[in-house]
Amino acid sequence: MSANTNQTDNSTIEKYCYQNLSSNCDNHGGLYRWSEAMQYSTTEGAQGICPADWHVATDAEWHTLEDGLATGTCDASRNRAWDCEPAGTALKIGGFSGFAGLLSGDVTDVHNFYNLNKTSYFWTSSWNDTYAYNYRLDSDKTTVGRYPNTTNFGYSVRCIQDAVFSSSYSTTQPYYITTSDTSNIDLPENTTQINSATITSSEPANTSIKGMVSFDGKNTWEKWDGSEWSEVETNEYTEDLCTNPNNAIEN
Repeated sequence: MSANTNQTDNSTIEKYCYQNLSSNCDNHGGLYRWSEAMQYSTTEGAQGICPADWHVATDAEWHTLEDGLATGTCDASRNRAWDCEPAGTALKIGGFSGFAGLLSGDVTDVHNFYNLNKTSYFWTSSWNDTYAYNYRLDSDKTTVGRYPNTTNFGYSVRCIQDAVFSSSYSTTQPYYITTSDTSNIDLPENTTQINSATITSSEPANTSIKGMVSFDGKNTWEKWDGSEWSEVETNEYTEDLCTNPNNAIEN
């Protein structure tokens, strides 16, 4: 839609394309005002324009991402400031994080486009009744910017998958992943992947496959040691999987 037209609450996902060219949406993604990105919810972590079982990333989730890539200071509460080197490099195209952030520019509240291939702006689902927070990547910076902005700017959006485990799952017992169809089990390289699975607390017969589970949205990973869940270092455990494929999936 043209930047001269306001995005509205009409049950249709509406986006702006840089300079009103559809090819820029194809190459750089759409730009959304905050209310449109949130589909007119003000609840932090709302699904918004994301697919089912995904949500617009929160301020805290964005900080978890940048902090995990930073090698020095990474102030979660910084305001209109840049920090967390070298996360800004890691999150851009070609960076080692795999995030591959496009420098898609923005559209202002008065319908002007700026900064294509220079800066990217990503809305979070967090706001303070006046401003919504956004994170920024810049072609000239190795850090990440955190800014509050009025909600009528058009920015990019990244979605994050909802946590598989909820508070209804006890963290004091093991769980097992099962499938009734062997065609749903793949063996890519030295790991095991199960699709269309069921999670159960009852131990199935004839199983020796073990691996890892996250109870907090993939922030930490734990394995069942026979009596309790214990946290593991993912890098060390991944190395173990290469030599011990029976450790590929945790109960």
